[in-house]
Amino acid sequence: MNEEKKRFKYENNLKYRERVNKKIRRRTDKQYDKKLKKLQFEEKSLSEARLKVIKKLQEARWKPLYKKNIIVNRTEGKIRINGTDYLFENIGNTRLITNISNSTVTSGRVKTKFKPSIGGALAGGSMYGVAGAAAGGVLFGKEKTRDTRRTATVTNCTYVGVEVIMYGKPVNISIFTGATGLESKIYSEALVKAQVIMSQLAGLAATPMPKSYLRVDEEPDVVALDKVIRLKHMEWRKMMDEPRVYPEPFR
Repeated sequence: MNEEKKRFKYENNLKYRERVNKKIRRRTDKQYDKKLKKLQFEEKSLSEARLKVIKKLQEARWKPLYKKNIIVNRTEGKIRINGTDYLFENIGNTRLITNISNSTVTSGRVKTKFKPSIGGALAGGSMYGVAGAAAGGVLFGKEKTRDTRRTATVTNCTYVGVEVIMYGKPVNISIFTGATGLESKIYSEALVKAQVIMSQLAGLAATPMPKSYLRVDEEPDVVALDKVIRLKHMEWRKMMDEPRVYPEPFR
């Protein structure tokens, strides 16, 4: 059927016209919905990318001071101790905390040795033979005890840490837990770390608080993404607000 005949049938046959219009509306709606979903998906993807950028920028501001126990954000004048955030100006006095204990260690043991009596064995043997000799040796034998136990007092360190006053309350920073001698390398290294941490905390406490700084969501990378997200949102909202236009056949 050529175009002229289709047009004539469309104009003069109601059922055919309804069928063609329905087909056009279905195809147009499908294309419209596909484009709308695409725009919404793009906005969602951009929003997720924005969150990742914010997280990355935020993490970049924090630098470790001591493992994961203490991290510092100099941009915002913040310190995080054991997972809790404080301001530099909240840092108070610090002091070294150690737990030294004495314990008693015992070595050696008690040895008991039985020595049969030769005289008893001879006497028993003369009277009752071999069995008498054995019985006489046991009966008149003696036990000899030897005590080789020795005790000594050992001094150990079971904890090294730093106490810092934050908001008027003590906060403990653990450096070493366990048991080690006072002459050990572990103990001496823990003391050095404690001294370094106290010195660093004192330095941060004396650092002036920043007067102003950009929030993470004000950083240029985030601002640029916000503009793109707004445009994408406006684009699909406009599609939804405007009435759908269906093409007329044979025009």
